Amino acid sequence: MHRWLVAWLVVGGGIARADGPLDDLPAARAIGRAGTGLVSDDGAGALTACPAGLARRDVRRGTAGLTAFDPDVTLTGARPAAPVIADQATGSLAPAVFAAGSVGRFVIGVGYATTAAWTRQLPIPELRQPPADVTRLDPHRYAGLSGSYQRRTLAAGLAVRISDTIAVGASLRLDRVGMRERRRAWAGYPDRFDDPDDASRDVDLELRADQGVVPGGALGVMIAPGDVPIELALGVAATAPAALDGTATATAAGIPTVDALAPTAAIDLPATVTARAGVRWLGERWALELGGELWFAPGRDAPVWTVRGVRVVDQTGKSAALTEVPSTLVTQAHGALRASLDVELAPGFAWLTAGYAHVQGATPRAFVGPAFADLGGDTGALGVELTAAGFTISAGWSRTFARSVDTADTRLTQVNPFGPVAAATIGTVTTTSDRVGVAVELALD
Repeated sequence: MHRWLVAWLVVGGGIARADGPLDDLPAARAIGRAGTGLVSDDGAGALTACPAGLARRDVRRGTAGLTAFDPDVTLTGARPAAPVIADQATGSLAPAVFAAGSVGRFVIGVGYATTAAWTRQLPIPELRQPPADVTRLDPHRYAGLSGSYQRRTLAAGLAVRISDTIAVGASLRLDRVGMRERRRAWAGYPDRFDDPDDASRDVDLELRADQGVVPGGALGVMIAPGDVPIELALGVAATAPAALDGTATATAAGIPTVDALAPTAAIDLPATVTARAGVRWLGERWALELGGELWFAPGRDAPVWTVRGVRVVDQTGKSAALTEVPSTLVTQAHGALRASLDVELAPGFAWLTAGYAHVQGATPRAFVGPAFADLGGDTGALGVELTAAGFTISAGWSRTFARSVDTADTRLTQVNPFGPVAAATIGTVTTTSDRVGVAVELALD
């Protein structure tokens, strides 16, 4: 599903982690380069990727902005005549502000941004909807009805030139992380000949949690030899594990009943580590930049929601506590290759940019679900930059083209408080994404 993103007046800068929680969505300037920018970025993006880039300029400057991101998903059911199910979310907005200036030999930068803004919502069955209609129209309900992940970041960094050709930098960040996931559980007994796809035994689950402060940081080095038109950059970034606490809502959608007493939910998300490298060639009126990233992920299965205060009661009087719900937010180590070309259209005023990226999927094939599926793919991008009277306006657009995965061999399962579970197969999952960013910077000599 393609949806034009909302229009806005304010502008964007910085990097927003939105292409899945472990994949960076660059804003504004880098969007028009398909995420390429490790070497050339000296703004808010440098705080989370390569802080040494701050040393490129020691003038006082500031950026304010907004990025729009729409990670679409479409489901094609495995059954004959199954409906095509489309994402109903309208996308996410990621605002950012950034300021930098020099103090002696050091260049200091400070920024605040929504650095993750991931939202998907599939059709949600009504509680009084006939079970036969739910079974036919909502085959995705056990694998995920909706999912969102947000990360708001306050970051500060500094950089210094240690020689004519080498600059180093470091940054610290504090994040507030929030997550929400909705799906249906199935409360039945297969050995009693209950149909594991019988919607009359559904329980609607909604889990929400957040954490106040999650620390992190980045280190970077930049090399720009004066005798050759080549620049190099290396960066490594990390965030600490996040232990999120919140609430749970469980509502009977059929025959079973639910006893809930002040229900709570908690989930532990792993630490993140990202390594990046880039090289840039400078021509008289052009610049070519290549880059690569590697996201590391722990070798474990899905993070699990711990639920307290929820008990499901069968019509026979049997009951069971709902204590664990495996999350569908599962990530694996993956990488990306990127390239961009900048061409000067009008000296000192206008540049046209273009970019391409190939990103591996962050979600393992066996854990692809509709809410958090990040299948990666190929991205094309275009952008423009205009500079006059101390102002620089950057605008970029990119699209990640469709990629599909058949979930026949899925390891995602139903949630069943009575024990036995069945696979939560939903058919073929297809993802695309669109990004739009605009940035305005004011530099003071």
